[in-house]
Amino acid sequence: MSTVTARARVTVTIEMPVEDTWGDDCDIAQVQKQAKDTAFGYLSASPKIGSMLQIGQAKIIGEMKVVAILVENKP
Repeated sequence: MSTVTARARVTVTIEMPVEDTWGDDCDIAQVQKQAKDTAFGYLSASPKIGSMLQIGQAKIIGEMKVVAILVENKP
């Protein structure tokens, strides 16, 4: 009698808020880079996801994209 073993791989797309703030002297390229770095830091800091990224069980396969930058003018 044979034993059947099943395994799965799952792709997840997530969107998360980044709580960093930037002043009006910061250019958009810097905002985008730092926002991506912070989002990656959030993932890496997650105990399970971070350890899976470190040992190669998980990987980021898509491009990290900044989809919105909210600007608030305060008089």
